[in-house]
Amino acid sequence: MTKVYAFYNNKGGVGKTTLCSNASILYAEQNPEKQILVIDMCPQANISQFLLGGGKEGYDNNQKLQSAYSRRNVVGFVDWILKGNADFKSLNSTYKVRASLYNEHIPKKSVFNCW
Repeated sequence: MTKVYAFYNNKGGVGKTTLCSNASILYAEQNPEKQILVIDMCPQANISQFLLGGGKEGYDNNQKLQSAYSRRNVVGFVDWILKGNADFKSLNSTYKVRASLYNEHIPKKSVFNCW
């Protein structure tokens, strides 16, 4: 069974990134056999930067991924959908990034992906 949790508020500074990171990492630790997918829809990409190492390291890692030719982020995924791939049955690995490769604090036993 797939579980979906959404963290949204149009006001900044209310704790969305903190809540999402804590909830997703705790869920990953408690469910190491499951794939956790965090989809970052925020233009600031705060959760992506956090999961990709945090601070300047997370920012730099996120910038590298976003500048890749395939735009390995949600914008690249939407571009891919608009190019006629709306009938996909599984997520193309081009748009998934294993956060544990960038952040040693992310559980390695689970397949924890950041988008």
